[in-house]
Amino acid sequence: MVDTLEPRADVEALERECEKLRRINDVLMRRVEEKTADERSGYAHFETALLLDRKVRARTRDLEEAMDLLQVTNARLAAAMRETERADADVAAAMEAFDGGFALFDAEDTLVRLNSRFAAFAPDAAEKIKPGITFTDYVAAMGSSRHLVLPAGYDVTSWCAARLAAHRRRNVNFNAQFAEDRWFQVSEHRTPAGGTTVLQTDVTDTVRTEREEREKLLDRQARVVRATLDHVDRGLVVIDEGGRLVAANQPFRDALSLPPRALRIGTRVDRLIDLMTQAGLSDASALADWVTWPVGRPPLTLPIVTVDERTLSLVATAMAEGSVVLTLTDMTAERSAEARIAAVREDLEARAADRVAALQAARDTAERANAAKTRFVAAASHDLLQPLSAARLFAASLSDHEMEAPQRALTDRILRALASVEELLGGLLDISRLDAPDLAPAMAEVPLQRLLDGIVTDFEEVARRKGLEFRVLPSSAVVVSDPALLRRVLQNLVSNAIRYTAEGRVLLGVKRSGDLVRVTVADTGCGIPAADQEVVFEEFRRLDHQGAELPGMGLGLAIVDRACRLLGHDLSLSSEPGRGTAFTLTLPLMAFRRSGEADGTRRAAEEPRLDDIIVLVVEDDDAVREGMVRLLEGWGASPLAAANAEEARTLVSDLGLMPDAVISDHHLGQGSTGLELIQEMRAVDSAFLGVLTTFDRDPALRAAAAESSMFVRYKPVDPDAIADLLASVRPVG
Repeated sequence: MVDTLEPRADVEALERECEKLRRINDVLMRRVEEKTADERSGYAHFETALLLDRKVRARTRDLEEAMDLLQVTNARLAAAMRETERADADVAAAMEAFDGGFALFDAEDTLVRLNSRFAAFAPDAAEKIKPGITFTDYVAAMGSSRHLVLPAGYDVTSWCAARLAAHRRRNVNFNAQFAEDRWFQVSEHRTPAGGTTVLQTDVTDTVRTEREEREKLLDRQARVVRATLDHVDRGLVVIDEGGRLVAANQPFRDALSLPPRALRIGTRVDRLIDLMTQAGLSDASALADWVTWPVGRPPLTLPIVTVDERTLSLVATAMAEGSVVLTLTDMTAERSAEARIAAVREDLEARAADRVAALQAARDTAERANAAKTRFVAAASHDLLQPLSAARLFAASLSDHEMEAPQRALTDRILRALASVEELLGGLLDISRLDAPDLAPAMAEVPLQRLLDGIVTDFEEVARRKGLEFRVLPSSAVVVSDPALLRRVLQNLVSNAIRYTAEGRVLLGVKRSGDLVRVTVADTGCGIPAADQEVVFEEFRRLDHQGAELPGMGLGLAIVDRACRLLGHDLSLSSEPGRGTAFTLTLPLMAFRRSGEADGTRRAAEEPRLDDIIVLVVEDDDAVREGMVRLLEGWGASPLAAANAEEARTLVSDLGLMPDAVISDHHLGQGSTGLELIQEMRAVDSAFLGVLTTFDRDPALRAAAAESSMFVRYKPVDPDAIADLLASVRPVG
C-alpha cells in the first residue's frame, strides 16, 4: 500500500508545476498586450518579443519535459497500482486458502484484516468482529459467544481476563472448545512491525482421536486393574472423592456374601455402608463419620462378624486426591489360630508354673538340706576339733617322755595323723561356710602389707624346713576385699605352692595394673598339665606332675575358688609341667600408702599408746574377755570387763561416767545383744566409740550397726584393727 501512494504524489507535484507555468505565461502575455503605444517602439518591441520568446520557449521546454515525466510517472503509477491490486488479491486469496481463521492486528491492537473463516465457528461473535475493532473487543465478543464452552471453574469475565493476560505474552497457544464438541487451536505470533497475527486451527479430529485413544487406554487399564483386584485375596473397594463406588473386586462380594449386582459402579457410599451393616459391621456410624472427614485422616479399622460367624477386618484408608480404599480381610483362620495359640500358651504357662513350683520346692528342699548340712558340718567340726585338740595335747605331752625308738615313731605318726584330721575338718568347715546361701563378704579397705606380713609369719619356717626359698615382695597397695577371706585365699595358695614344690622357690608378689592389683603366688614345682587345670579346683582332687591322683584332702584350691567367686575376684592359673605354676588373684585398687606411713604391721617399738582411755569390754566368753583386757592393758588403756549386759550397766553406773569406747560381743546370751546395749548407752551419751565383735556375717546386722554409727569387726578379731579404731579416741575431760 505504501508503494502505490508515492508515484501518485509525484504526478500531483508535476501537475501543480505545469499549472504554475501556465499562469506565469498568461501573465506575461497580458502585460505585453497592455503596453502603451509609446512603449511599443520597434526596437523595444522587437527586443521584448525576443526576450519573451526565449522565456516562452524555455518554459515550454520545461513544460514538455514535465509532461513527459508526468506521462512516465503515470505509467509507473498505473503499473504499481496494478501490482498492488494483484498483491492484495494474492494476499486475500492466500488468507482465504488457509483452512483456518486468520486475523491481523496492528501495533495498536486494532484489527486490520481477517479472512472469512475467522470466528466462523461462533457466528454470533463473527458478526461483531470487523476491521477496526480492538483486540479487547475481539476477546469480549468471543467470550460472550454462546458457542464457546468455558473451561471448568471459569465464567465469561474470568475467561476474558485470562485471555487478555495470555495476549501480553510473546507467543500464545491453547485449545478452546466450542459447541458440538468442536475444538480449535488458537495461536498468536508477533510481527516485526509490532502487530499480532491470530490463527484459529480446527483440531477437532485430533482431540477426538486422542480422547478415544485415552479412553481405550483407560479401558485397558481398568480391565487390568479389575483383573488384578479380582486376583487379590483380600476384598477391595475404591470410592471416589464424590462418595461413589468406582471399583470393587470379587473377594469383597464373596466375603460379605453379596449378590452379583450389589456393588455396581456408581453405588453411593451410604448404600455400601448399609450392605456392610447387614453383613455384620459392628460400628457403621463410625465408618459413615470417617468418610466425611477431611483429607489426611488416619486409617480406620473396624471388625465385622458375619452371620456364619466368620471374623472380618475392615480397614478404610484415605488417598491423597480424596478417594477412599476399603480393604476387607478374612481373619477367621488367624483368630482361630490365635485362640489355639492362646490356649496352648495358657497350658504351657500352667505347666511352666507347675514346673517352676516343683523346681522351687526342690530348690527350697535342696537349700534346706544344704543349710542343714552346713550347720551339721560346722557343729560336727567344732565338736570334733575340741577332742582332737585335746588328743594332740596329750600326744605332744607323751612325746616329751623318754621312750624307745618304735614308741617314738608311733607317737610321731599319731601326731601327724591328728594334724591331718584337724586340717581336714578345718577345710570342711571352710567349705560349708562358703556354701552357705546367706554368707555375705564384709568388704573393706585392706592394706596388703599387713596380710603379706602374716603370710611370712605363717609359712617362713615351713618353707625353710623343706629347703625352699620363700620370698614375699613388699607392697603399699590398699585393696577392697574381705580381710578374713582374702587372708585364707593367700594362705591356701602359698600352702599349696610349698606342698607341691620339691626344690627351688616360692614367690608372693604384687603388681599394679591400672585400677587393679594382681597378687601372684608362683612356684618352681611340678606344674599342672593343661588337661588337668580345671579339675584341680574340685574338692578332694590332688594330682602329681604326671597327672596321677595322690592321697590327701585336696580342699585348698576348692576353698580358694569358692572364696574368689564369692568375693568377685578374678582367679587365673598359668602352669607348665616340670617348670612350675602361678596363681594370680586380681583385686580392685583403693589407694597406695605414702612413704613412712604405717604399713599395717606393728612392731614392738610401734605398739599403740592408749593412755587414759577407758574401754568397756562386754564378752560372755571368759578366755576372749581376759585376752582382750590384757591386750588393752598392754596398750596403756583402762579396761572395764563385763560378762553380760547387766554387768555392763552396773559398771557404768558405779563409775559415774560413760567410757570412751565400748567393745561388745553381739550375742551376749539371755536374749541380749551388743547392738541393743550400745544403742541403749548411746541414748544417754553418744560421744563414745562403739565396736561390735561377732561371728555373725549377716548384712542386716552390719547395716543396723552402720545406722547407729557403730563399727563391726568379725571374730577372730584382728588386734591391729582394734588398735586403729581406738587410736582416734580422745579421753573424756
